[in-house]
Amino acid sequence: MPQSVTIGSQGEDVRRLQEAMVAQGYYVGAVDGVFGNKTGAAVAYYQSVCGLEIDGVAGPHVYDYLGIADTNDSVHIELPATDVINGPGHYTVHVMGNVTKQGARVVAWFRGANGDHNSEPVTINLVPNQHVQADLPIPQDVVQATGEYHVVVYCFDGANSIGEQTGMVHVHHDAGAAGGAAPHG
Repeated sequence: MPQSVTIGSQGEDVRRLQEAMVAQGYYVGAVDGVFGNKTGAAVAYYQSVCGLEIDGVAGPHVYDYLGIADTNDSVHIELPATDVINGPGHYTVHVMGNVTKQGARVVAWFRGANGDHNSEPVTINLVPNQHVQADLPIPQDVVQATGEYHVVVYCFDGANSIGEQTGMVHVHHDAGAAGGAAPHG
């Protein structure tokens, strides 16, 4: 894993950080391997967007979220911004990592008052530092129920879990809904 870097740091780890932040649209300064005020401000902004502690230090969490951590071929999973399921459809997640993986499997588990239910797994091909969309079919038992569900999304390489993310969804039935998801308000 790259070393933690902060204002005043220089070198290849800073360059990798700057390149990843440019690629994702969070940094517009020079990619020169020098961690100055612009890089610090970009890191702090990125931390705020990701819900991380805002300290302006690029450490393990920042590297993981940017997909440039070198540990365990891990991936980062982003859950949908919407948290309401109105009808049948898919639970769409985005997977990103610093690895190339052909045939990685993504699956979601929904835990609610009516028990545990898992989606059918979806196979994706991971490309370094690119978001890959996985449309997970929502289990019928989840669609037909009403209530809160704790959801855990996993990404597997063979039998090994290489990433997971947790969240909450609310299922309700709206006579006018055509399916899909809507913001929870």
